[in-house]
Amino acid sequence: MYDINMFIEEVRQSQKDERKLNELIEYDFKNQMAELLNHNRIRKEKREKLQNLQDKSSIEKFKIYKNDFKYDCDCSKLANDIYEKLWECEIVQNKPIRYSSKKFENNLKMKLSKIEKEDKISEILSHISLERDTINSFQRIYNKFPQKQDSFFKEFAKLTHSIGNFTMLLNPNEEKYKQGFNRGRNAKTMDFWDLSLMLMREELYLRYGEKVGKSIFETYIDTFYLNEYVDNEYNVKPLIKNEHRFDWKNKNKLQFANIIIEEAELENYAKNVTYKIRTRGKKMIKELANKKA
Repeated sequence: MYDINMFIEEVRQSQKDERKLNELIEYDFKNQMAELLNHNRIRKEKREKLQNLQDKSSIEKFKIYKNDFKYDCDCSKLANDIYEKLWECEIVQNKPIRYSSKKFENNLKMKLSKIEKEDKISEILSHISLERDTINSFQRIYNKFPQKQDSFFKEFAKLTHSIGNFTMLLNPNEEKYKQGFNRGRNAKTMDFWDLSLMLMREELYLRYGEKVGKSIFETYIDTFYLNEYVDNEYNVKPLIKNEHRFDWKNKNKLQFANIIIEEAELENYAKNVTYKIRTRGKKMIKELANKKA
């Protein structure tokens, strides 16, 4: 288990050590559940499950995380400290918890200054709301295929709670999604990240118009290192080669009727997702290497 100072020290060492770099990219934040051992109310049998977490398989740890503890890896203290280092995030609301990001707001100001007046920019920024989230949900896949033991499946289980799969989630319309966009997108997208980004963009366009909505969406993608999920024109790239999930004639319009994943698609999907997680994790670690502990 790491604290932020230990993690950043390891990050710095990893810049000259490929093996250590891969270990950090793959580091399973489910290991951070060990911090729960500091809570006196945890029963003995549950405490035993938290012993030697690092020696358990990722799927074993996932079952402990899913069945025994209400613990969000993307909300762990280490994850929160990383968000603060990378994006200057701070809590602006406690119930429900919402964040601001100085880095995102500064980037957005610069982009909007080319198309909007200062008072309009201030109004837009006043509506910006962020929450912590895991990008690609392993739980949805595990629920449908609980018996899978393929190597690509285990790889997804390992990386689902790694640094490259954590982000701040933008709420495109806080009046419409009063409980947060993470909850609001759930039924429409089944937690698929490509569909979530498409829904986010659609909602931004509806609320702010195409020009401003496009600027917000592109700034969000760039700030939070999500470029692997879009092409050079910021069109969302599908994670599953399954055309009935999209209306290709109108890329801003989603069809939610048939959001499914078949077993035949699973290997391609998992490999696609884990590649993106690794690539993004490497970028985040490289950025952390420049931050003070």
